[in-house]
Amino acid sequence: MASKNESHSSKETRYILDSVENRKALDKSIDQLKSGHVKTLSFKDWQRMTKKN
Repeated sequence: MASKNESHSSKETRYILDSVENRKALDKSIDQLKSGHVKTLSFKDWQRMTKKN
């Protein structure tokens, strides 16, 4: 039997992949990762990018 967290994670994954647009976005992200087109951000970089003006 799956744990409560595993069950929730599985449900969330199915929900996300249920949408064609979400699947396309995920496929694009995976392709970018495989081809090395990624950018690594430090925590401070991430904070600056997400800071609300």
